[in-house]
Amino acid sequence: MLTFVSFKWRDPESKTQYTAEAANTLARMVGRHYHKPHRFVLITDDPAGATCETYPLWADLRGMRHPLGGGRPACYTRMKLFSREMRDVLGPRVVQMDLDVVITGDITELFERDEPFIGWRVTNGRKPRVYNGSLWMVTPGALDYVWSDFDPDVTPRRANAAGYVGSDQACMAYMLGEDRPYWTARDGVLSYRLDKLDRRALPAHARIVCFHGPKKPWHVTENWVREHYR
Repeated sequence: MLTFVSFKWRDPESKTQYTAEAANTLARMVGRHYHKPHRFVLITDDPAGATCETYPLWADLRGMRHPLGGGRPACYTRMKLFSREMRDVLGPRVVQMDLDVVITGDITELFERDEPFIGWRVTNGRKPRVYNGSLWMVTPGALDYVWSDFDPDVTPRRANAAGYVGSDQACMAYMLGEDRPYWTARDGVLSYRLDKLDRRALPAHARIVCFHGPKKPWHVTENWVREHYR
């Protein structure tokens, strides 16, 4: 059975703070658009208000900051999903999905794959080498070294020197290599900002729209967002 996971924690340095209702909304969207048995688990340091299943957020790598600072999100703690330990907690197959995505179509087929890792790449952006942290799927334990070999003092610096951008997404690309399978806009996984969905109609093949930027689903007024983000 597939487990959908999202994270919510209080980060006083982050420009965006997420709510329990964002998690509840995402759980409802998954329930409407994934047509097989599944779990939805919010991993959080504050479960108040969440109506979905929750799991306590671990302390591992919580104190790490983004290498560029400036209030940018630092999500290294999510990399624990690669560990063998998480298989016992979350099951054999896990999808990490950010709280600021909008699901607009049937996502069942999207996750009918058995590779140990699949990421999302924004191939029309300036950073096509990274697997964007908004959406990825992993078999916990299959690539355990991504977690067990991670060195907080060394790995981010080496990832940055190799040209990878971001926090956990940069380190995943550096440690996994660039030849792992991935979704793109062709698969219906779109970027609100880079696909300019504030200026054009939602494409018919869209399944997931990621708001990886300053604008979030609750900030915009497009009809398709109001229709699906509920």
